[in-house]
Amino acid sequence: TNLTPEAAQELAKQFNLGIVKGGEEASDTVAAGLIVRQEPEAGTPVDPNTTITYYVSTGTAKVQIPADIVGMSLNDAQQKLNGLGITLITVEKENSETVGVGDVISVTPAAGSEVSKTDTVTLVVSTGSATKMVTVPTVVGYSKAEATSIMENKGLIVKYDEGQSEYVNVGEVMAQSIKGQTEVSQGTEITLTIHVEAPRQPETNTPEDNDTPNTPETGTPSAGSWVCKERVGAPTNYTNGTVKLVLEQSVNGSAKSTTVLEGQTITFPYELNITGEPGVTNGKVYMYEMVDGTYKLRCNWPVTFKQN
Repeated sequence: TNLTPEAAQELAKQFNLGIVKGGEEASDTVAAGLIVRQEPEAGTPVDPNTTITYYVSTGTAKVQIPADIVGMSLNDAQQKLNGLGITLITVEKENSETVGVGDVISVTPAAGSEVSKTDTVTLVVSTGSATKMVTVPTVVGYSKAEATSIMENKGLIVKYDEGQSEYVNVGEVMAQSIKGQTEVSQGTEITLTIHVEAPRQPETNTPEDNDTPNTPETGTPSAGSWVCKERVGAPTNYTNGTVKLVLEQSVNGSAKSTTVLEGQTITFPYELNITGEPGVTNGKVYMYEMVDGTYKLRCNWPVTFKQN
């Protein structure tokens, strides 16, 4: 896999094997024109002169921009796009006398259009009438859903951050970016920090002499390793600071966390190229940003792994 048919043909000759094209299929991880899979799979014992059937990637699958996305709240629209695999979302704001604050006025490409999962989608969101003033309510201790409803009913645009606090329950608001009772214009953005469980701390592996540490990493993976190659967009709360990426996977029923990148700034869209645990097909990558000397959780991305 990940070879051109021509390169695969040359490789097959070296092992006295034949190859034949079985078809084409979309792939989010293998570039168009390269072999995405084969039958039998790599590593399967076969007799000399066996013919291997291969399938060529047509690139990322197309998805359709939902027809009902215009008029949705920003958070609902982002979740719906994320559910389709679209993570590169740009948000623009515009005053509107007819569309509710925080609701989508328009989307580009237009609703109903087919796009690649790696394309950027732009949402234009209403900030309402710029002249109307509202009083910010205090929602610390409320559930995420309750706090969101309260803020949106005041005409405020809600964004989210995540953190840990000993004073509220998991899923409740631990902080808000604008203090309660502050007067602001309708359409102002307010960030609610939600208390989430902290991910397990990464394990520290100290390799013995002549041993190579078996930790996920960005870079060129070795043959046979389990690899994640996905493009991700910038979290809405990212401020271009130094980041740390932590991979968490379930290994034999136990959570294992490993730092895959730390102390660097990255440019979005960012290409994840991570080697995971052998045989484990999924996991989550947590992104932290350095803020005032401390790494603060910004988001997490569900990721999948395939054998290289």
